[in-house]
Amino acid sequence: LISMKRIFFFLLIVGISFSCQFIALPKQQQTSDRQKTINKPSIQAAKPLKPAKNDPNKATEIGDGWYNVNIGGGGYLTGLYLHPLKGEALYLRTDNGGALKWNKQKNKWDPLTEFFTLPEKNNFGIEAIGLDPKNESNILIATGTFIGQKGYIYRSKDGGKNWKIANFETYMGANEPKRWTGNRLVVSPHDSNIVFFGTRKDGLWQSADGGDNWSKVTSIQTPNNEIGILFVLFHPSNKQRIYISSFGDGIYQSNDAGGSWTKLAGSPREPMKKKKKKSGKLYVTSS
Repeated sequence: LISMKRIFFFLLIVGISFSCQFIALPKQQQTSDRQKTINKPSIQAAKPLKPAKNDPNKATEIGDGWYNVNIGGGGYLTGLYLHPLKGEALYLRTDNGGALKWNKQKNKWDPLTEFFTLPEKNNFGIEAIGLDPKNESNILIATGTFIGQKGYIYRSKDGGKNWKIANFETYMGANEPKRWTGNRLVVSPHDSNIVFFGTRKDGLWQSADGGDNWSKVTSIQTPNNEIGILFVLFHPSNKQRIYISSFGDGIYQSNDAGGSWTKLAGSPREPMKKKKKKSGKLYVTSS
C-alpha cells in the first residue's frame, strides 16, 4: 500500500512540473513548431525539365514539367472537307490561318497557302474550298479575310502544290459572321468543268472551265445582307437540279442547271448546312 502511494505522488509531482514548464514557455516558442507546419507548402512545384529533342512530326511521350509547344496552323477552323471518293484526303479551311491538307505519310497537316506574301495577308482567310469529286488533284480555294477588301479564287491541278489565280474577284469575308457555315464553292459531281460560287454581296457565279473564268448568274436575286449565298448543292443523280441557300430568305431550287430558280415553300429562312441523301431527302440545319 505504501509503495502504491509513493508511485501515485511521484506521478502527480511529475505531471504538475511538466504543466508548469509548458505554461511558462514564451508564446513564440510554444507555437513555433505549429507555425512551421502551417506555412509549409502542401504542394511542391515541379522542377522545370529540359525538353528532349523530339521529331515534330511524330507524337512523343514526355515526362512531367513545363515545355514550349509547337504551334501549327492558326485561326478558327471553319470547315473540314473529306474528298467524296478518297476519304483519307482531308482539307481544312481557317478564318485567317490559311488552308491545310492532311499528310497521311507524315501524320501532320501541310499548309497550302504559304505562297502568299505579307502584303497579300488578306488571302490567309479562306472563305471556301472546292474539291472536284472526279479528280482529287483539282482543288479550288476562295480567299479573303475581311469583307472590306477584295478576295480571289485560286485553282490547283496538282493537289495544292502549285496555284493559279482565276479571273474573278469580289468581297469575301472568311473572318466575318457565319464563317463556319456553308460551302459556297462547289464543283459539279457530274462535270468537273462546272463550278458554282455563292458570294456574300455579289450573288451567284458560275464557271464552265473548272474555275478559271467566271460569269454572274443573273437568274437569281442577290440577298440584301453580308451573308449572301451560303451553300450550293448539286443533286447526286439529276444533272439539272441545283440547290442554293439565300440567307435571310430561304432555299432555292433550279431544274435547268441554273437557268431559273424557284423558292422551296416552307424552307428555313436562315439555312446554314445541307445534306442530300440518295433517297432524295434534303436535310438542312438552320439558325
